[in-house]
Parts: sequence; C-alpha cells; structure tokens
Amino acid sequence: MRVLRAHPDKLHLVGAAAYANAEKLFSIAKEFEVAELCLVEPGIDACPPENANLR
Repeated sequence: MRVLRAHPDKLHLVGAAAYANAEKLFSIAKEFEVAELCLVEPGIDACPPENANLR
C-alpha cells in the first residue's frame, strides 16, 4: 500500500481480497477506489462501499 500511495500517478489498484477482515478490506477499497473485492468469510455486517463489486 505504501508503494501505491507513493506513486498514485503510475499505479492503480484494481482488486483486493481478504479472508475475513471486511472492515480493513473496505477501508482499502475506499482509499484506493477499488471496484473488485473478494471476501472469503463475509460475516453478517459485511457491507461493501458504494460502487464496489463484492464476490
């Protein structure tokens, strides 16, 4: 993530995945405007950011 933050003009995160930490995954998705997400164990309160595709 540090590299992405250091070079936002050169790099773009297109997808992100996590096993069960939905809060962290969604935080990353919001920060880097990631549309494609994968959460293995979503839990009951998993609500992805707007415009995100959760699989």
